[in-house]
Amino acid sequence: MTRVMIPHWCASHTPCKDGYFPGPLLVGSAGTLYGPVTLGGANNEGAIFELTYNSASDAWSYQLLYSFCALANCADGSQPTGSLLLDGSGNLVGTTRDGGSITSPNCSYDGCGVAFSVALNGTETVTHKFCALTSCPDGFSPVGGLVMDGSGNLFGSARYGGNSANGGTLFELTGTSLNVLYDFCAQTTCHDGGGPECVIMDNSGSLFGATAYGGAHSEGTVFEWTP
Repeated sequence: MTRVMIPHWCASHTPCKDGYFPGPLLVGSAGTLYGPVTLGGANNEGAIFELTYNSASDAWSYQLLYSFCALANCADGSQPTGSLLLDGSGNLVGTTRDGGSITSPNCSYDGCGVAFSVALNGTETVTHKFCALTSCPDGFSPVGGLVMDGSGNLFGSARYGGNSANGGTLFELTGTSLNVLYDFCAQTTCHDGGGPECVIMDNSGSLFGATAYGGAHSEGTVFEWTP
């Protein structure tokens, strides 16, 4: 069995320009790996990285594709946490927990999170800034990343916000248009759950996930949403 060492995070110290607290990995073409680091990077607010294996040298090369908080007030997002996916154009899409420069008493100083797209050449585009409206009806702090259906529509969850007791939302993102599919904590005493963390999708387009609290015993739920 061959053991190949992958670069350690925070190898470039003061202050970890390569990032740290890595998230889930995504396998791209030719076995290239992509993923987020929640902190570190050029601006210490997280980044998207690429790992490429060279069979000739039996070694991995590591580079940052994009460092968040490159814009004033982190308008491009900060602290990505969830999984990434590749869209039909070959771009990496995901969400950040903070950033977006939306001023709200509910969120961090630099905003409430964004949905983003990063091209493999390192160009980033923000497709939605959460909590753009008063009281955050679209939700905020989308920590779980996104999933995609066969038509290229994106789906995800926001941990907080929405129209029901700040219980979070389930949403669909088509281009830059966001539609809330469900507001959690809509039932008495949050019987339907609150604080969704992430979602997955089956072949029929149904979404499944778990909430951090609520339910019959106030300790969380597993849910299914059907189109």
